[in-house]
Amino acid sequence: MKTPDWAKEAVKSAVNYDKKHPLIQSPERGSYDFYRLITIMYRRGLFNKPDAG
Repeated sequence: MKTPDWAKEAVKSAVNYDKKHPLIQSPERGSYDFYRLITIMYRRGLFNKPDAG
């Protein structure tokens, strides 16, 4: 399934979270439930890096 428009920001955030250890291997190959989960995690702030200070 192609990434739905409503999930693109969340997927981008998950992909960019840690380039060395990516959270998502293939962002364009997920199911509806996968994109829904990623979006919920994103909205809960789980892809925000902790402040360094």
